Parts: sequence; C-alpha cells; structure tokens
Amino acid sequence: MKSSPRKRVLALLASATALAAATATMPSSPATARAASDPEVLARHLLAPLSLAVSKYDVSFVSQNFGGPVLRVEPGHRTREVTGGAGEVGGLSRRGRTLTYVLTGEGTPEKAVAFVMTYKDGHSMKLGNLGRAETNRNPDGDVEYGFTDLDPTCADQIDQETFGPPVHNGAIESHPYASAKIGGTTYVADAAANLVWEVSSDGNVKVLSILPPLPGEIDAGVAEEYGLPDCTIGETVLNEPVPTDVEVGPDGMLYVTTLAGEFPGAGAVFSIDPSDGTTEPVVGGLFAATGLAIAKNGDIYVAMLFPNTILRFPAGSDIPEEFATINQPAALEIANGHLYATTNVLAGLGFKQRQVPWAPRTLPHRDGPAGKLVRWTL
Repeated sequence: MKSSPRKRVLALLASATALAAATATMPSSPATARAASDPEVLARHLLAPLSLAVSKYDVSFVSQNFGGPVLRVEPGHRTREVTGGAGEVGGLSRRGRTLTYVLTGEGTPEKAVAFVMTYKDGHSMKLGNLGRAETNRNPDGDVEYGFTDLDPTCADQIDQETFGPPVHNGAIESHPYASAKIGGTTYVADAAANLVWEVSSDGNVKVLSILPPLPGEIDAGVAEEYGLPDCTIGETVLNEPVPTDVEVGPDGMLYVTTLAGEFPGAGAVFSIDPSDGTTEPVVGGLFAATGLAIAKNGDIYVAMLFPNTILRFPAGSDIPEEFATINQPAALEIANGHLYATTNVLAGLGFKQRQVPWAPRTLPHRDGPAGKLVRWTL
C-alpha cells in the first residue's frame, strides 16, 4: 500500500468501510470473563485522546492528537491545559514530576520530523530527535513489505494509485505514538518507522528493536476496500507492524502492541528485552490494537479500537477474555487499582478537517469532539 496512508496511524483507523469489512471477518469471539461494570467518566469532549498517563495521585494526563493541548485531569474531574506544540502531540508517559511526550511534524519523503519532549514545572524541553535518526538511518529501509510470491500478471492488475506498489521497503517516516521509561531511558514506539527507539537521558537516539513484518491474508472485504483484483484474494501480504503502544511489565520487559494495517487478526503483542532488544511474540490475532496495559500480576489488557473491545489476557495465557465492550477505546493505563481508558476517540471530529489535512475524512460531521476518559476499578 502507499506508505503514507498505511503508516499514518490515524488515517488507518478512520475507514468506515474497512471497519465494516474487518468486523465481519474477525476471529472467533473471545471468552467473556467477569463483565466490567459501567466505568466512571472522568472527562468528556476530548479531541482524539489517543494517549494517556496517570500519576500515583490519580492525576491523569490526556493527549488530544488532532491539534489540541495535553490536558491534566485532577480528582473531582477538574481539567486544565498543560502543554502543546506545533504538530501532533501524543505518546504520554509520566515518571515523578516529569511528563514525557512525543511531537510529530509534517515531514517530506526525504525528511522525517519528530521529537521526544519532556515537560516539568511549566517548561518543555527537547530530549531526542527521532526524525533526524529516522532520516539518517531509515532502519527498516532494507525490510520488504507487501505481497509474497504474487504472480506477475496479477501484480500488473493492481492499481498503485489506490493500493501502492505490490512490494515496497520501509520509507523515511516517523510517527512516534507511545513512550515508556525505565530509569533515565525513554523507549518510544514509532508507528511509521516500525520500531522501538531507545533514547538516553542525554538525548542519544538508537534503535532497540525493529518489529517484524506481520502476515495477513487478502479477503474479499479488503480486496473490495482497496480495489484489488480477484486474483489477490487468498494471497498473503507482509504488513508493516505499526507499533502503537509500549509499556513496562512487572518482569522488567517492554511490551508492544502492533496495528498491522487493516488486516483482521494480523496484530500482535511483542515482548522486548530492553537490555539487548530481543523481540518475541506474546499474543496474536488482534485487530486495530491501539492501547496496552500490564497489571502487576502479569495480566495483559489490549484496547482494540475498531471492534470496540478491551481484551484481557490472563498472565501466561494467549487466550483472550473480553473485559469490556465500549466505543472506540484507544489508550490504556493501570494505576492505583484502576484501569483507565480513553474511549470514543474518533467521534465528532468532522469539523477538524481543514486544520489537520491528514485526519480521517470518512467520519460523520458532528458538533465537536466527543472523546472520553474513563476508568474501572479492578
């Protein structure tokens, strides 16, 4: 597929037609565990709240990725603006009094624009230049994505204006989407670069792990959505992994969710050893996985935005249980005995199209942003 639509996470999540096709082909439904009760609503009218951080004092920080400021949500549901930037702000994580976030600007095919930032005591500072690292190195530039063993006569029938080239390598592009910290080191899941960056306290940026391509099968729904010829149905595509969240588990490992484009069941959770970058699959069969949280006992919670579902994988198991059905969940965090989530994250965004040209264009026009911050007691 064209590199820009596929790697821009928000554009990937926006297609209502892909949603309809995907939900019809989702893997069999997970088992239902103890049903979650209706959550407590902490904040409303949020603008694409795709990232979240929570302090030990029940203070939440919520991003508004389509151009709004980061909000601080205090007990009693009081909110105030914290910080923003000239670009997309997201990827929140919190350690002590320091809030870490990522800032993505509009790049070019030859230059990526993205930074890791810190915010403390009312001041923002640049920590690491991810865009420069991606531009200079393009770590997945040698990785091949796309169809495997597709007959050349079939490949010739693909409309590359709609789908992109049948086979392509990783392009120069950075769209950091989530961050996590261990000590003085910041780890960033970069959805466009298809990797996890390691950023030291002095701003040095290096690659920790390049996530592997994830296989998906073309079905009739995907073929129709992208105008693909019938000869592609049943063929395998190696998807760009598109990492969307990174969290630190109780075992000291990093855990990462992957979106894997529009292929139902191609998404996964990986574990990454922060000492050497060793990367292993943990669970698979996911679709539109945009958020991740790890409980102290090792239970894994995954938000799947399109299926409107939060899954729970009991510690040591790759068999999901349905924790909650809720509209458009995205970011997840566990803190203070609660599971926090942002929901309804793409609702009511039609009026933002002129301000954010790459924002979803298939969403209904509504009266304003309708994202929410909610939480359940675990």
